Amino acid sequence: RVGEGPHWYHSLWNDYIAFWNMVDWVTILVAFVVVFMFVQLMGQNTLMHSAFKVVLEAEAQIYGDLESQMTRTEYLVIVEDFYTALDKAISAERSMRLQLCVYPMMVMLRLFKSFAAQARLAVVTDTLQCAAQDLIHFFMVFFGVFFCLTLCSVLFFGQDLEEFATIFRATHTCFRMMFGDWDWESLEKVRRSTSMFWFIIFMMLMVMILLN
Repeated sequence: RVGEGPHWYHSLWNDYIAFWNMVDWVTILVAFVVVFMFVQLMGQNTLMHSAFKVVLEAEAQIYGDLESQMTRTEYLVIVEDFYTALDKAISAERSMRLQLCVYPMMVMLRLFKSFAAQARLAVVTDTLQCAAQDLIHFFMVFFGVFFCLTLCSVLFFGQDLEEFATIFRATHTCFRMMFGDWDWESLEKVRRSTSMFWFIIFMMLMVMILLN
């Protein structure tokens, strides 16, 4: 009967914009971006080679022809054009490598989608799905405590230690400390009592309680 079936937006969600379908769409999008950036990189390489050829011709004209009318200013302009093209080619190559790093991540997510078809392979995805709410609440507490302790480390050690000079560096340093990579000698040189107090609280809260 008309009106008893699922609404159109339910079909839209289930068939096109559900999580695993969005993974497929993003994978396709990233693939197109990689191809576009590859074409862009080839174009920049072509411009760079052309600019380098002009530099070689200018040098041959200067050193090979004693009656050359090219001035030093004109030669410097040619060299500057070459280095500009080189810088653009390097930037394009760096951007393409970044996109190439994203693509394997999308392939990994598609593997999890394939694993869902087999019960034993779907243990990880099913577990994450069932524990999603608990994980969200846990990470709210985890990141709240972690950020507060990281901010304290910037205030305590930021003026004396490069590793805590900014909030981003302190975040990276504190993340490493959670897994046993710390330099206690540099911490105690700043202020031994304060360092010991902060370090004990950090280890008790982040490592012994939250991570366990």
